[in-house]
Amino acid sequence: MEKSVELSFQEQQLLSGFEQERQSALAMYGALALDMETAKKNLESSLEKQRAFLRSTLIAKGYDRYDNARLINNNTAIAITVSEGGEPVPPMNMDAPARANGPARAPKSLAEK
Repeated sequence: MEKSVELSFQEQQLLSGFEQERQSALAMYGALALDMETAKKNLESSLEKQRAFLRSTLIAKGYDRYDNARLINNNTAIAITVSEGGEPVPPMNMDAPARANGPARAPKSLAEK
């Protein structure tokens, strides 16, 4: 069973003050959430620019294969993959392996049939 209770004028004034305070807090929370999202995107963009700079700098200096690279006090520290002979590992061929039954044939078009 539900009952309705009428509020006095003073109680309505207090309630409207609380509602305004809640609306203000929600607006502040929304603004902070947008600011955090913007800050996160800016940070990710900055980190990606730094990674791209580091990659291009290392490639320009002849280090095209490395395991790890990071900036320490504006200097670059890299870990290079080294083979047992002390020479850097040669680049791997990333082409697809040869097919066991020969190359694939081009599919026939409907016009050829």
